[in-house]
Amino acid sequence: MSPKPAFGMAQPVKLKRQLTLMQGVAVICGLVIGSGIFIAPKAAIRGAQSVGFCLILWAVGGVLSTLGALSFAELGTMFSSGGEKYHYLEQVYGPFVAFLYLWVYLLAFRAGGNALKCLTFAKYVLEPAFDCALTALNCWNVHWSAVGQSIFTFVGILSLIIIAIRGIVYFSMVNVSYLGVLGINGVLESEAVAVTFAQRTLGVMSWIMPFCIAISTAGSFNAGALVGSR
Repeated sequence: MSPKPAFGMAQPVKLKRQLTLMQGVAVICGLVIGSGIFIAPKAAIRGAQSVGFCLILWAVGGVLSTLGALSFAELGTMFSSGGEKYHYLEQVYGPFVAFLYLWVYLLAFRAGGNALKCLTFAKYVLEPAFDCALTALNCWNVHWSAVGQSIFTFVGILSLIIIAIRGIVYFSMVNVSYLGVLGINGVLESEAVAVTFAQRTLGVMSWIMPFCIAISTAGSFNAGALVGSR
């Protein structure tokens, strides 16, 4: 009979590694796609007041995002334990800086980001369909959360492919497709850019776009809940 651990010497609680490679890729894709590409074009055009300058800003942002992703990939290979940026900051600057980051992340960044995703979801389906189902799913079983994330990611990528392929007549990128089909005034006047784009290009099948975007946004929220809690 093995002796019981002494009081105060209990083993630390650790999360099991249950995600497969494809599920991990789905989570990352869900976070990357998010809801920004469906709502950012209007704000970007309004601020830039120029198609060319707006495209330059998007290109520069893409380069910076790629560099950031490569940096995090390097950090992920150096520190294999969970915690992401909290763990990285703790290793470099100590627990106080890591705590400050986590506090701001949970109360400001994560809360604000989730609120924006929920607003985007509500805008595209007129009425939010979820209350706390995704959060409860993450608390109940990480495997089913990851399975759902894979489905969400597939639908999100599908909606981007639809926009990009239909926009090949004009150009071959999503943001350029918005501008090529709608023009500056059309983007600025639209309350839901992707839906207006679908109405102009997909005809009777335009209903599929808000459905796909709503699922993609829900997937982004689910991915944020999955990684944010860990």
